[in-house]
Amino acid sequence: MSEKSREFWRWREYRHTMPDIDWHDAKMVTAGVDIGSVGSKAVIMADGKLYAYSVMRTGGQSVETAIEVTNWALDGTGLKTENIHYVVGTGYGRVNVPFARRTITEIRIASMILRVGVEKDVALIGGVARNPGFLPPLKKELNAEILVPEHPEYVGALGAALLAFETEGK
Repeated sequence: MSEKSREFWRWREYRHTMPDIDWHDAKMVTAGVDIGSVGSKAVIMADGKLYAYSVMRTGGQSVETAIEVTNWALDGTGLKTENIHYVVGTGYGRVNVPFARRTITEIRIASMILRVGVEKDVALIGGVARNPGFLPPLKKELNAEILVPEHPEYVGALGAALLAFETEGK
């Protein structure tokens, strides 16, 4: 296991590489890069399996942050950005991911939820999921249980990487 971490604001900055996956064996390598207002995340997938990820503070320049968070996820793997087949950018800085072939916004997803409605539990992802002052009012407003994954900060980048895999695989 290759993991490095450092502390910042509400959660630590960290990166991880799955030791049992070799990107050299993959037919397709995809990535999702989520440039949030506070934290930025990159997820790298090899044949649709989580290979590496990183989470770090968003810098003052989205383009540089996109490059830095992606390079940090790739650190020590020998994989370069130009070897990634398809990259999807998301988050507020999604249009500033210079190597993304597609961008998607979370606002589009939120509008779909409002149209469909909430029937049961709701999963909250991203940095806001770490904000304890946000959860109770949201739970009350939606009248639903709010589920928070163990690492909510990189779920958006994971979804973008899955979208890249599904898009490129077709």
